[in-house]
Amino acid sequence: MVRRNLFLLFALAAVMVAALLGRAPTAVGAGDSAEPTSLILLPFRGDDATRSALGVGKRIFEARVTATGRFGFIGDQESQNLFDASRNQVGVSPEAQREADLAAARRSYAKFAIGLAVERLDKNQYLASLQVWDPAGNALLFTDNEVVSEASSVGAAARVGLDALAKRFLVSPVVLGLAAPDAAGLGRLDVLDVQPAGLEVFVNGKRVGTGPAQLTGLPVGTVAVELRAVGFAPYAATLELSAAEVTTLRGVRLSPADVTIEIRANLDGAAIMIDGAQLGVTAAGKTVAVQIISTARQLKLVKSGFRTVTEPLNLLGSTMRRFDINMEVYAGPDGRSVETADCTRSGAKDGARLCRVPAGDFIMGASGGAARADEGPQRTVSLSRSFDAYATEVTVAMYRTCVEAGGCKAPGLEIRGSAAEPARENAVAAACNFNAPGRGDAPMNCVNHYGAQAYCSWAGGALPTEAQWEYAARGADGRPLPWGATPAGADGCDYAGFAGCSDTPAGGSVVGEHTLGRSPFGLSDTAGNVAEWVRDTYESGAYATLPKIDPLSDTALSRRVVRGGSAQEFATRWSVASRSRLDANARVAHVGFRCVVEAP
Repeated sequence: MVRRNLFLLFALAAVMVAALLGRAPTAVGAGDSAEPTSLILLPFRGDDATRSALGVGKRIFEARVTATGRFGFIGDQESQNLFDASRNQVGVSPEAQREADLAAARRSYAKFAIGLAVERLDKNQYLASLQVWDPAGNALLFTDNEVVSEASSVGAAARVGLDALAKRFLVSPVVLGLAAPDAAGLGRLDVLDVQPAGLEVFVNGKRVGTGPAQLTGLPVGTVAVELRAVGFAPYAATLELSAAEVTTLRGVRLSPADVTIEIRANLDGAAIMIDGAQLGVTAAGKTVAVQIISTARQLKLVKSGFRTVTEPLNLLGSTMRRFDINMEVYAGPDGRSVETADCTRSGAKDGARLCRVPAGDFIMGASGGAARADEGPQRTVSLSRSFDAYATEVTVAMYRTCVEAGGCKAPGLEIRGSAAEPARENAVAAACNFNAPGRGDAPMNCVNHYGAQAYCSWAGGALPTEAQWEYAARGADGRPLPWGATPAGADGCDYAGFAGCSDTPAGGSVVGEHTLGRSPFGLSDTAGNVAEWVRDTYESGAYATLPKIDPLSDTALSRRVVRGGSAQEFATRWSVASRSRLDANARVAHVGFRCVVEAP
């Protein structure tokens, strides 16, 4: 009688809540042939605020389930008394709370113990989960998940997610099995270690739950199993399911699905960059289609003389996305047009774009409290001959051409004099670009001073002297930064790739990508990206002793000068006067190089 009264109370509550939900419950009255199956809700996990936020979702779940007339929940107070008594008797630790809760459920007359939870995955994205336990056998019978996007709070996610789980619970194998006396003899499938979490599992075309989970009540024999998730290519397999043992499907990783993006820009020749790799170029007024994976995060259009355009990508669930982009002419640092820079020539062997740097005087070094001791004394230096400097750092693709022509050795195999230099472990580090796919337009790094020299010699030039490098980077007006006197500030990632930029790949950005940071003579990446080898040996007091006309330190020391702050350093090291030293044999991911060629 107590159970019947409890159920009548639940049925009345179900009618009221179902009316609010716009769904009429199935009538349950004295003439029913069977009592509804009793269920018990396991306690929510988390702090008081979380449990309170989940309350409305819990009531919606109960209403959906009891509205069928097939189920009734043991009352909240009765359930709580059972759980409290179990914990007091067993004296369990917080880690063993679920075992104590199931022990309490066994003392009830519930057929199933239901566990509900909601956890945050990302900003405004939550995962609602359902677990169905058999208290008598202490066995997990069924699990299911629902990803809720654009939810404003855990409470909002609970309302949506737990309602969806209630609907699917009612058609789950454990519920369907109640009507089939031989349900316990049907097939079982254990879906383990699969990604992404919450993927949907289909058997013979019918959705049976989400993984990872152990799924029961499935057909016996040969079945077609498919795993699906939004934004990912499905996985299909044929398996044999048995009533006698559990079949396991383990370790499946769904691959991101392909998405076509269409880019229509207002000009020709802008590089189409996806997460740092170039996948094409624009055509003025025409649509260019590029196929990428659905998990790609960022689109950039880069062209010399124009402001870089950056668009975030959120492609999950899409098959096609279109971008109409207008690129604007960039007036240049401090109002000076970089298009006045003379960068019209190209290297004969490697096709590098060359920028003319005329002979002249410039202010070299730094002074004041922020300057380091080896950056001074600041003085005027004269370069007696014009030269052509590479507009960008030497790329992986350019270096590979030299290797294929026999002029260079692959990283780790450079020759110094007649002795083979031993390979260094960091030559094959993950951030080294030479063997990394999709990095042909990234700077050639993990190459030592001798390898850089060999390349420049093969290409018909040489490494720049310190004076040549600094003059090409700062111009004749004494600016402290390649783009002028204004610090990069919060938008520093538009000027150069550095340690504070989340989109700067390991090993540096594509060369020339940061158009706002070019020097007065048109050179890119003289701050950030990778630092660069120069010809000089390192002397801390060189500026006080070297001549003021065409200075060069050329000693027997093995330490060489490296110029230009790298992507591994913050903007405090971006000054064009900043210099550091490195052993000539070192190959590191944050150092590359560019060449210079004597002007005719």
